[in-house]
Amino acid sequence: MKTLNIKDTQRKLKNKLCKELKGKVFHVTSKIGYDGILNDKAIYPSNHKNIKNHVWSCSKYFTNCNCISLVDLYNNTNTRLLLNAINTKYRFYDIHTMASSNIGYIFVLKTDIYQELITWKDVKDDWLKNCNQNIVPHLESGIKNKILLSDIEYIIKVETIEKYVDYSKLYTDILSRIRTPSHDDILS
Repeated sequence: MKTLNIKDTQRKLKNKLCKELKGKVFHVTSKIGYDGILNDKAIYPSNHKNIKNHVWSCSKYFTNCNCISLVDLYNNTNTRLLLNAINTKYRFYDIHTMASSNIGYIFVLKTDIYQELITWKDVKDDWLKNCNQNIVPHLESGIKNKILLSDIEYIIKVETIEKYVDYSKLYTDILSRIRTPSHDDILS
């Protein structure tokens, strides 16, 4: 399978990736997700038994429908709404955020699998009734059950030249250094 390597600053990645992915449907994952996909020879939904322990939040609309969440730049063509979704809700080019590292992977689907997509337009009414589940309007679509590696056109390995900083670990470290007041301190 063909792999395209793109390495640049976060700012420049946005322009390069948006040009490369225009009109495509794709799945974004981390190095751990990438290794798992290659091992399983398929992309599974986040609630799949093999990866359930790695899911941070199960309040995602497509996850709850047993679907793989995808970025859909094929069916969602309103430029203004897409740009709003990309810039404010789902920055797939921000590898630090998406993959929690300097490297992320984008699996670009073959066009013949697009007929299986459940698009934002397909689920909009149902989601509005149950809007306590996360979805990225005008950008996100899903596919039920799994996507085989044979359904992938190519992979993009995305790498930033800026260093990734895990702020959650930094925050935990700072909190652990703060002196906790004793019972006597609180009473005085």
